[in-house]
Amino acid sequence: MARHADPAKGERILCSAIEVFLEKGYRDATVAEIAGRAGLVASNAYIYYKDKDDLLLAAVRRMMAEHSARFDALARECASEDARAFVDRCFGELAKIRRRILFMMSCAITPGTRELFADFDFDYSDVFAPYVGDWPEEAAARATRALMALSDSFFLVGDMESVKEAAVSVLENMGAARDRAYPFMVTPLP
Repeated sequence: MARHADPAKGERILCSAIEVFLEKGYRDATVAEIAGRAGLVASNAYIYYKDKDDLLLAAVRRMMAEHSARFDALARECASEDARAFVDRCFGELAKIRRRILFMMSCAITPGTRELFADFDFDYSDVFAPYVGDWPEEAAARATRALMALSDSFFLVGDMESVKEAAVSVLENMGAARDRAYPFMVTPLP
């Protein structure tokens, strides 16, 4: 960012970029439209961002930071819930950001933008950590991989109910298998 730049203008440009990218996609978005939506002219955007690619990277970083913060809070809130309640809350949050996730996924695989995302880690497996965190490492890793695959299915297909049922099944079945394999982890009933 330029030394004399107004941070509020840079923030307006970034918020506008997120809106325009989500509405039109990367290819059809223009720096002029992004700046115009922020109430500025295109030349102002170049004070804050080198080019449209730079705006895209900043927009994705912002979205990922927002999602990460929300899921960290959700993880703390859900830590003691049963499988169904946990899945309902996690997938409820994922549903709210589905369009953003699809946009980021498309940028990561589309020629012309995928090179920009070579160093990005789109792993959101931490969402499931509160539920499987005290499981043995191998069991937790298997459950997390299964839940990630189901989440990806949800993003691509959008059939939330069947994906949620599958996620609950994964957690319950893998939890039962974990309890059989690691009986010392089962909390005795009073």
